[in-house]
Amino acid sequence: LGEIDGVKFLPVAFSPTFGKYKGQLCFGVELCCFDKRFRPLKTGLLLAKRIFSFYKKSRFLPPPYEYEHQKFPFDIITGSPSFRDWIENGEEEEIYELLSTGDYLNIRRKFLLYS
Repeated sequence: LGEIDGVKFLPVAFSPTFGKYKGQLCFGVELCCFDKRFRPLKTGLLLAKRIFSFYKKSRFLPPPYEYEHQKFPFDIITGSPSFRDWIENGEEEEIYELLSTGDYLNIRRKFLLYS
């Protein structure tokens, strides 16, 4: 998964107690967020980008989603198609530009508790 500021990835093995893989040994990663450099949105977007680049056949689920029949579910959840477009076509270095655009910062500002 590479390095992301403020995050360490630790390998984990576990056996789910319910669901599709109940009782089977599964593997994954645990995210350890250890300092102020950790940014959840940036981390999630970078992980999605890296997973998509690793699994070339990955695709976003198409509409419909709940009550919406035109927009991609990912666009609804993130609030913009720009994140999906970046994951599919952008360069990793562009994440800083994507997260520093005026629209994103203005929307984000309304939800900050301490600014």
